[in-house]
Amino acid sequence: SPFATRVARFLSVLDSSDPGYVFATSPQTVPGVTGNTVVNFTGTSMADLSVAADFSPNPASVGTNITDTIQVTNAGPAAASGATAAVTIPNSFTLVSVSSTRGSCTSAAPIQCNLGGLARSANATITLVATPTTPGTFSIVASVSGPDPDTNTANNSVTQNILVNSHPPALAAGKTADAPSVAAGASIGFTVTASNSAAPGTGTATGVGLNDPLPAGAGISWSISPAYGGPGTCQITGVAGSQALGCNFGTLAAGATASVHVVSGT
Repeated sequence: SPFATRVARFLSVLDSSDPGYVFATSPQTVPGVTGNTVVNFTGTSMADLSVAADFSPNPASVGTNITDTIQVTNAGPAAASGATAAVTIPNSFTLVSVSSTRGSCTSAAPIQCNLGGLARSANATITLVATPTTPGTFSIVASVSGPDPDTNTANNSVTQNILVNSHPPALAAGKTADAPSVAAGASIGFTVTASNSAAPGTGTATGVGLNDPLPAGAGISWSISPAYGGPGTCQITGVAGSQALGCNFGTLAAGATASVHVVSGT
């Protein structure tokens, strides 16, 4: 019949294999047509919104800002017609600022960022700065949602656990001579030390480095002995008369110490 022909032509333009759409079917009666039914096809956009986050420093300390970088991504296969991110911070954290590379965010809790539409493979980065006011272990939760069906809701939220120490790291450096004096021609040496305070509640220090210009003089040429075994690395740079000891100790927990010994002939 002409009606059946029109339905067949309509169905022929639909592509149910399109990965960006879900096609739902349900029979329904066509108004004004007796004894005929058609299949009603509805196309629905599918997106995969996800959220990932990373903060620093870790651990944190009371009174010291932390920065949380939150990234929302649409993996597709279709564009997302909208995306909203929500971030929950502990009550003991003071919000300093929040911004996004797309859309806009509220400037007070509850924190919500309306990111607008996201094309396939597009992303938005939210930067949040807050200050812990009490020590302990806390969580920051970030989530994303949108009006479109999501192909994978398992990646729509992330929880970050944060250890907040009572005090920030307290680093100290020292240098101790092997002997207060040496005879001409004898070797001389120093032990160079970096340490973090052992006081209760002291935070772990990260990215710890040391630079020590070494004494110069006739016949002085410094070397590390015995070989440095860690943590991190140490080396002597420069030529005799202008040498320096440089170390990258990395991480020093509360109460931790790193030492290196240097020697020279005279």
